[in-house]
Amino acid sequence: MEPSTMESSNQVDGAVVIENHKTYYYDLVVFEKVRFLISKNGFLLENPKFFDQFDLPKRSPEQEEGVDSIMLKDTTSETFHGLLLAMYPFPRSAWSYEEWPGALDLATKWDLSKIRAGAILAISGVHKNGAKLMVEIILLGRKYNVAQWLEEGYIGILKQADLKDQR
Repeated sequence: MEPSTMESSNQVDGAVVIENHKTYYYDLVVFEKVRFLISKNGFLLENPKFFDQFDLPKRSPEQEEGVDSIMLKDTTSETFHGLLLAMYPFPRSAWSYEEWPGALDLATKWDLSKIRAGAILAISGVHKNGAKLMVEIILLGRKYNVAQWLEEGYIGILKQADLKDQR
């Protein structure tokens, strides 16, 4: 039987040295409060400088990669869970509205532009279906700088208001 083309190892002094694949050898990270053990790659694909904002130990290329631990400050596990659902979606019937603002919040805070755009689109779809009050649309629009939501919210309030003079 011929050796597999998938094998990648070298021999040094008779011992087999196994190399890590450049793409499919994931570096893991633990986000604390509620433990989430996930691949760093999803974050790095969105923002190559993502982990620069955290105080992680510096490793040399020769060191075996370990699992870094990041303590989430000012972030609830529910908010972080919303972000992870957007980054690593699993097949499911429907998202709840409450999961999207968490994804939007952290994507905005951590400069994850594709996740932010997806969250804005998803939340816009919920608002168009009348699932949330116009005031909430305005507040979210202000907080996350989404002009479309401000316009929708103000127009929605005007349509609901009785504009007749009440003298």
